Amino acid sequence: MEIELSLGRANYLREISLALFLLSLMGMGWLGRSVTQAGSDGNAQILTWSNYQLGKAENAYLEERKILREDADTLMKMLGQENIPGPVAVQVAANRIIDHSNSGVTELSAARKALTNAAVTVRDWSVGLVDKNTAIQSVQAAVSLLEE
Repeated sequence: MEIELSLGRANYLREISLALFLLSLMGMGWLGRSVTQAGSDGNAQILTWSNYQLGKAENAYLEERKILREDADTLMKMLGQENIPGPVAVQVAANRIIDHSNSGVTELSAARKALTNAAVTVRDWSVGLVDKNTAIQSVQAAVSLLEE
């Protein structure tokens, strides 16, 4: 009785798996180097939980401010038209803006409130309850809170 063992194929698979492992390790190192923050001295800085939370809060602030600015621009465009836009179109836009202003980061609460007031004032202007200057002043107050 003979037993024949062939280790050639097993060595080949081991070498391939080792090469794939090393390539993936090098890829993760390259990716890590490109996304790691640099400290004030230029060396890599470890991302702590508080730094991660701070970055997340900054991103939320910037994203919300961008949305609120776009909403303010919408109101400005409505006021910039020669003819008064239809009340239904203004109502839909105002409701969308009010929905955006319902919640968000604490730092923008005053701007959200001013933008909600501006949306209501522009809506009232579209149906003739307030004059155009009052609506413009309301939108300008909201825009001034959204500036950097």
